[in-house]
Amino acid sequence: MSAAAEDVGRRLVAVRERIAAAGGDPARVRVVAVTKGQPPEVVAAAVEHGLVDLGESYAQELVHKAAAVG
Repeated sequence: MSAAAEDVGRRLVAVRERIAAAGGDPARVRVVAVTKGQPPEVVAAAVEHGLVDLGESYAQELVHKAAAVG
């Protein structure tokens, strides 16, 4: 696993822990990963960790990243 994928994984665990600590159910809270300014490999890592709701500001960036990630 790449360093980017490991970093995304660590951050996702931390977010889910914060959700639980605030009294939420991490299984019921939708996490949206904002990919603005991130390279395609980080987006691919987010997808590898099960994040399917991704936000992007610009259509041309979305097209570029979608083509790179698949």
